[in-house]
Amino acid sequence: MDVAVNWKPDLILLDINLGLCDGRQLCYELKTVHHFAAPVLLFSANPELAIAGSYCMADGFIQKPFDTEDLVNIIQHHLLAT
Repeated sequence: MDVAVNWKPDLILLDINLGLCDGRQLCYELKTVHHFAAPVLLFSANPELAIAGSYCMADGFIQKPFDTEDLVNIIQHHLLAT
């Protein structure tokens, strides 16, 4: 969290399943507590978690496995939209 807040990247790709913590919670904290304006894209192999993106204020959801070219296109789309 500290790295994202202090470094202020243009976009964050965040896995939902991070082991000891949940990417959805991190996304929610970035967007609400730290007012992080850059896009946060969640990804997971579990398609049922796609709906969770809207609850945690994620800017998008990427289903794993994904095609690298599709991933690049999604990232470009979000970077150009900001």
